[in-house]
Amino acid sequence: MAKISIHIPDDVLARVREHKDSLNISKVCSNALLKEVEMIANVPPMVEQTRKLIERLRSDVHSQHMESFNLGVRLAQDFLSRSSYDQLRYWGSMVFSEKKRFVLPEEIEDYIERCSLEKRFRHPFHRNSFVRGWLGVMQRTWETVKDKV
Repeated sequence: MAKISIHIPDDVLARVREHKDSLNISKVCSNALLKEVEMIANVPPMVEQTRKLIERLRSDVHSQHMESFNLGVRLAQDFLSRSSYDQLRYWGSMVFSEKKRFVLPEEIEDYIERCSLEKRFRHPFHRNSFVRGWLGVMQRTWETVKDKV
């Protein structure tokens, strides 16, 4: 397997180090590179304005997903403050799958539905991104406390 070096901002590296036990950095980088190569290979040569448009739209979509992800993190942290051992074990042991729709606790499902109906989200709600944020908090918390309880 080949080795390459990448340069990333210091703040990104600090965030990555916080989660190094949960990340396969080589796999993440490989997947991102493959995605970029596939996109470039499938796009005919374009004028600079169109390239800029694509980058801006990518950024917009990323912002949308991050809003949903961050909401999942916040609601999971709030849920933890009142969850039972069994609830934490259940959610902390869950494995994310894009093929199956996660049914979250009823109060969380109700909150998401209310926010959607009242148009409180700045961007379209992305359920899979939300669930990734939710489960990330639950899994990290469970891994931290399961041997200490």
